[in-house]
Amino acid sequence: LSFVVSRPDTGSLTQNMDALWRSVQPLDYHNQFLAKGVRPDGRRLLKARRFEACTTAITSVDGSARVRIGNTVVLAAIQCEPTPPADTEPSRGRIIVSLELPGVCSPAAAAASRGGAGRLEREQAALVELLQRTATGGLVDLDDLCAVEGRAVWTCYCDMYVLEVRLARHGAARVCMPTQSSALSPHATALSPHAAVR
Repeated sequence: LSFVVSRPDTGSLTQNMDALWRSVQPLDYHNQFLAKGVRPDGRRLLKARRFEACTTAITSVDGSARVRIGNTVVLAAIQCEPTPPADTEPSRGRIIVSLELPGVCSPAAAAASRGGAGRLEREQAALVELLQRTATGGLVDLDDLCAVEGRAVWTCYCDMYVLEVRLARHGAARVCMPTQSSALSPHATALSPHAAVR
């Protein structure tokens, strides 16, 4: 009878210990890095996260962007449809924002998908509200989304997917909004006055 003893993966063990220490003693955890003048990810205190943006990440929609800030990646797509306007705003279009945090994007999202969803759902709802306010609060002039006044306006569905997340999902999602919004303006003149509207 023989036994094989395998050594634990020291890299994942260290990450787990760091995560445990950060959750149990957050002040002590962060103070150790502040004393050295660095952040937990090794950056100097005033050094920004690495940033990348790619427009037209998806060719089958009206506008799209993929943004990476540090280790957080967000993919956004806009699909525009002509719809009847609201009675109270006959010349203003609409922007509707949705956000998905699939279980594969982070350990917290994975835990939420297995039943611990309370905090994550609250954070996600707050972020969606922030993004909706950003989109409709001047990022795009909703009057530019009027196709035929009183008859048709553009409703733009902005779907955002967090592909990978560490800490910067709020920033990455907010950067995605203006990056893809340039696709919205051409729609103001793209609809014929005789087109059918659902």
